[in-house]
Amino acid sequence: NTYLPVYSFNSSVAYVTGSHSFKVGEQWRWGWVSTRTDLLDLHGDLVQRYRNRVPDSVDVKNTPVSPTTNLATELGLYVQDSWTIRRLTLNPGLRYEMFRASLPEQTAAAGRFVPERHFAAIPNILDWKNAAPRLGAVYDLFGDGKTAVKASIGKYMFLASATDAAKYNPMVLSTDTRTW
Repeated sequence: NTYLPVYSFNSSVAYVTGSHSFKVGEQWRWGWVSTRTDLLDLHGDLVQRYRNRVPDSVDVKNTPVSPTTNLATELGLYVQDSWTIRRLTLNPGLRYEMFRASLPEQTAAAGRFVPERHFAAIPNILDWKNAAPRLGAVYDLFGDGKTAVKASIGKYMFLASATDAAKYNPMVLSTDTRTW
């Protein structure tokens, strides 16, 4: 079973006049991903393999494992502006994004086929910051608000999450094939 408790906080403030609007805001998320194998039915941590009805090999699991990955912060700060001059509206904007995930110190108890395991914490396993500018323009062709030509260009960042950092967690459920 996988648990994905993620918390978020969003806020914005806008200033609007007839031909101009300005908005600033933030989007902030944090949480963690945790998986528990003790709740899975893993058939005694092994799978027997037969060839022509003769025991051949066995796949053993390294349970129990409970990997956890922390989403320390996913933060987006943005500013948007909009100016209308006659029939042309310009929409410049800038978004600053920060993403940081880490792996806490983790211990897995001894299992049927593996000893106790301990993994040190790995801070900032994914850590990046970036600015993403954007610009849009709308031109009202006939001035009646019914037909417009629109164009925009912008930089959009990779949408990351704690599950992306979980790919690097050394505490994983694995299988070892052994001869009979």
